[in-house]
Amino acid sequence: VKPVAAAYVEAVLPHVTAQVRAMIRVQELAGMRPQDVRNMRTCDLDMSGDVWVYTPWTHKTEHHGHIRRIAIGPRAQAILWPFLKPDDTTAYVFSPKEAVAAERSERARHRKTPRTPSERAQRRKQKPKRAPGDQYTKTGYESAIRRACKKAGVPHWSPNRLRHNCGTIIRKKHGVEGAAAVLGNSLGMVVEVYAESNFELAIKIMREMG
Repeated sequence: VKPVAAAYVEAVLPHVTAQVRAMIRVQELAGMRPQDVRNMRTCDLDMSGDVWVYTPWTHKTEHHGHIRRIAIGPRAQAILWPFLKPDDTTAYVFSPKEAVAAERSERARHRKTPRTPSERAQRRKQKPKRAPGDQYTKTGYESAIRRACKKAGVPHWSPNRLRHNCGTIIRKKHGVEGAAAVLGNSLGMVVEVYAESNFELAIKIMREMG
């Protein structure tokens, strides 16, 4: 899996919702897999230190008995902060339902004239689409990026490649060991990333770069 060109990532950002934009940014900064950012809940985040620790409630290697931890640095924290749910910590941080509600609110705010009764009646008659859910699905997240790529006129890229953008940047500054500590066993690197010493290195790197 190859990284996504930075220009292609930037090109899609104006064409996605605030939620998807944040998901892309956080995924790239923290080296997360798409399912990590989709599954994130406030209760899964330890925010007691200057670098947050995210322990996904489900992850790719759980059947091996490992507990996976992801270090989240200050830049990613700033992006996440507006989406956290301290009053409902088990709710997903990024919600399609909230994205749709925000878009509707924004459109209503910019509407120059109120809808007429006939327009409101016509809208009610239209066949409703499937209501957005509380969590982004794999297909939903990928489709949002695909549509944005088309609007931006750039080649389609999938969110699983964003993790490798992070790895490439870290490897240039901190070598293979640093990239492996943050990403885990990917990019052809075989390192025991669950060891405490490796996670301490991930914390150090994310404090500086994440």
